[in-house]
Amino acid sequence: GLCRGYNFDNVTLDPVRFATVFLLDAGGTVLDQSATDEDGSYLFTDIPANTDVRVRVRAESINRVGTQRWEVAVRDNTSNIGVSLPSRPIYEVQWALFNSGSTNTTNANFTAGTGWTGSGYDDQQRLAAPLAILDSMLNGILLIASVDDTFDMGTLNAFWSVNNTYSRTERWDDPDNGQLVTAFYTSGGSGSGPSLFLRGDAVGRFPESNINTDEFDAYVILHEWGHFFEDQLSRSDSRGGYHAIPGTVDARVAFGEGWGNAIGASAS
Repeated sequence: GLCRGYNFDNVTLDPVRFATVFLLDAGGTVLDQSATDEDGSYLFTDIPANTDVRVRVRAESINRVGTQRWEVAVRDNTSNIGVSLPSRPIYEVQWALFNSGSTNTTNANFTAGTGWTGSGYDDQQRLAAPLAILDSMLNGILLIASVDDTFDMGTLNAFWSVNNTYSRTERWDDPDNGQLVTAFYTSGGSGSGPSLFLRGDAVGRFPESNINTDEFDAYVILHEWGHFFEDQLSRSDSRGGYHAIPGTVDARVAFGEGWGNAIGASAS
């Protein structure tokens, strides 16, 4: 049958791969910094015993080692308005304090929840959303990296917010207020640099809102990431613009949109 949305009764737990992770004490001092591996495992060393600590993961992945390089992050475009978009805050998730004990801890596993309550979202608890977006982008990155030893992706930001909604009644290209025409890629509009913009409004702030969130839709995220790949790492002749089914569009636009669908399906 047709897919009509997310199925929160059948979720899967996936590791947070290749992300920056911190260990902090009760006062917020960073005791150590590391990165998760492909299994979501991480290691902190030289941690004081019997100390209250917490784990914090940042929705970013940075690889600057060797000839394969990338830097991706998931940021909140509706926070810290007034600073440039690439300087908006990166999402972070942290968990409750626990005691480091007197022996090595080998099972410090944590889960970021979706925020789904059974009948709607608790916007304050949608912790998994930016981590899921990061993971989808990594699927595209790792697909290319698996066949290219000198893959240098550069920098890419994905902008997501619970305020990002569909609107054409007001300015639909206003990232500060979360007004988007749809999920989209831009090479540098609004001073963002290469960026994905993704929807997160699950309520619909405007009458025409589709109430359509993108954070767990890997195909949408990777479709837009495919446009980034075309634009920054390959070649794109697409003029962009409106496209829908049914409809007739420029062949260059049709190819670009077909490419986005293809890479999305290949990397998901």
